[in-house]
Amino acid sequence: MPSFDSISSRNVQLSGLNRNEAALEKNADIGPYSYPRWHKQIAYVVPTGNSPEIVHFRVTHPGNLVFIQPALPDFSTTSGYYSCVSVNEKQPCGGPEENGNYQTYSLPISYYPDGDVHTYGNHAQYRSEGRDAARYATGDIISIWVDSFPKGSPPFSISVSCPAPTQSNRVNPDAASCDHVPFCAFFKNGVMVHDPFTLEGLVSPVYICYHLYAQTEKVEIVEAPFKLSLVRK
Repeated sequence: MPSFDSISSRNVQLSGLNRNEAALEKNADIGPYSYPRWHKQIAYVVPTGNSPEIVHFRVTHPGNLVFIQPALPDFSTTSGYYSCVSVNEKQPCGGPEENGNYQTYSLPISYYPDGDVHTYGNHAQYRSEGRDAARYATGDIISIWVDSFPKGSPPFSISVSCPAPTQSNRVNPDAASCDHVPFCAFFKNGVMVHDPFTLEGLVSPVYICYHLYAQTEKVEIVEAPFKLSLVRK
């Protein structure tokens, strides 16, 4: 069974016999407004080297929070989710924080408890009719399937393109010459939600992770209780 990476994970407390449980550390600095970032409040999974990489998470209290939205003229109060299952093209390495905009630190793909999916901090262009079925709560098992396919030959007929933004230096310089495109798919209790998401501009391996925001949230890596399929039901 996969485990969380104690070296790359940030601001989280890992527990369990195989470091398979994660929650925010008690002194985590949680601000009033903070989009999910790949280098803070995040638990990375140790890659197994399997193809595909599949991880199953059991979630507890993936909290809905209320925050002040400084981007709005009247600083309106907004509710939303920040805990999410994600992938990223790199892992924190312990260096100082760099300057950059939200796309510099945002995650390539993020699947939230309200069924929404974002890519680099923006709304992903998935089919909206699948959102309600994608919502998850305490006790649900959320799975992620990560793999790659030869350029021009995806293993699925419908997908959602999530290209890396060039203006934030998120495109891997080797992507143009690489003959494979990474992708991921999300599942709730064994059933695929949304279409697969293709991650153009990235190069495998990409790293599975879970971002936490509230002290009440907990995520646990569990054994596979079902077989997954890339065919939507």
